[in-house]
Amino acid sequence: MSGEKEKEAIKSLLDNEDAIKCIVANIMQEFDKDKNGSLDKDETKQLIKHFLSQSELCDEADLQIPDELYNNIFQAYDADGSGSIDQDELGGFIKQLLGELLRDPEDA
Repeated sequence: MSGEKEKEAIKSLLDNEDAIKCIVANIMQEFDKDKNGSLDKDETKQLIKHFLSQSELCDEADLQIPDELYNNIFQAYDADGSGSIDQDELGGFIKQLLGELLRDPEDA
C-alpha cells in the first residue's frame, strides 16, 4: 500500500470500534457456516484461504497450505483455547491484519 489516503483510511478504521464490529459481523455471516457465533478450525481455514486468495497471487482453488500452518494460525488467535475463534478474537485478528497494511515494507 503506497498511498497516504489509503493509510489514513486504515488508521481511521482501526480507531473505529463500530467499524471493526461490522467487519467481524460480516465475516461471521459469511464464514460461520453452523451459525454458532464462532469459527471452528475448518471455518477459519476457509477464511484464511479467502484472505490469501484476495492477494491475487494465487487462486483460492489452487491454494495449498499445510494443515500445520492453519493449526498454528488458529492457535495463535484462539486466545482462550476454546477450540473456536469468537467475535472478540476475530476482531483482534482483523486489527492485526489492518495494522500490517500500515507497516513500511522496509521495516519488515
